[in-house]
Amino acid sequence: MSKYNLNMLSAEGQDLDTVDKLCKKILGILSSDEVIEYMAIQKKLVVTISPDAWTLTNKRVIISRQKNLGMSTDFESHEFSAIQELKSKEGLMNANLIMLSKSLEYKLEDVPKSQAKKFAAMTTNYLSNHAHQTNIIQSETEVATTVNAHNDSPTPEDDKLTQTLQKLKALYDQGLITQTEFETKKNELLSNL
Repeated sequence: MSKYNLNMLSAEGQDLDTVDKLCKKILGILSSDEVIEYMAIQKKLVVTISPDAWTLTNKRVIISRQKNLGMSTDFESHEFSAIQELKSKEGLMNANLIMLSKSLEYKLEDVPKSQAKKFAAMTTNYLSNHAHQTNIIQSETEVATTVNAHNDSPTPEDDKLTQTLQKLKALYDQGLITQTEFETKKNELLSNL
């Protein structure tokens, strides 16, 4: 299975060479079941030698910041669970992508409007699906916990046995009975189960 489709990723006016270079760098940090879904690339009105970009995978958003005129790249990963909102804000010529996490706000400026809209819509869809799956898992966990708590409730006999064993252990710990006496009485109590 291919980790990215270059033609699909460059359908919104992204530069093919830039998309390909970024994808090759990002492939090194993807998990085995992770796929690049879409990429929004900065495009300033003046020449952009090394644009910043945001990449959407099926598991997270990856922020790529170019350094040293594109010779190196910093990556910052944001799992869907840490993202509160991602939106597109249109300007006169381009748009900005804005991502709110639990504690910070991130912004990618000067993104072509079509890329920003598509990236925001796709990410919002993933966030919605992730929230839905999280709610299902939490509900299943709560049901399982309730069932286990009900099934694991000690009966009065179990509770009495536990108390007796704890008292017996306390006697042994205090040196009032020997280890042989402790083991004999414990085995006797447990054999009655």
